[in-house]
Amino acid sequence: MQKALSFAQRRKDAKKTLRAFAPLREIFKTANTIYMRTILKLFLFIFFPAMISAQEKTVNPRPMTMEEYEKAKQFTVKDLDNDTYIKIDNA
Repeated sequence: MQKALSFAQRRKDAKKTLRAFAPLREIFKTANTIYMRTILKLFLFIFFPAMISAQEKTVNPRPMTMEEYEKAKQFTVKDLDNDTYIKIDNA
């Protein structure tokens, strides 16, 4: 039967184990840093501009003329609850 180790002994063993894996930890640390930099660059140069351009709205090709404005101002909707589409002068 194995003797129970004291806290100090377990801590000492843990430090030895960590020292043994130190080179491997450095490799993973470096690899993780490289991957994070790559992900950051990918976001900054591809996703971020795509999100900005996706939010741009198309510009109305022409403004409303004064004649159209006057027609719209004089027009009244007969049944506002049921009319969902209104056509003025077959335009």
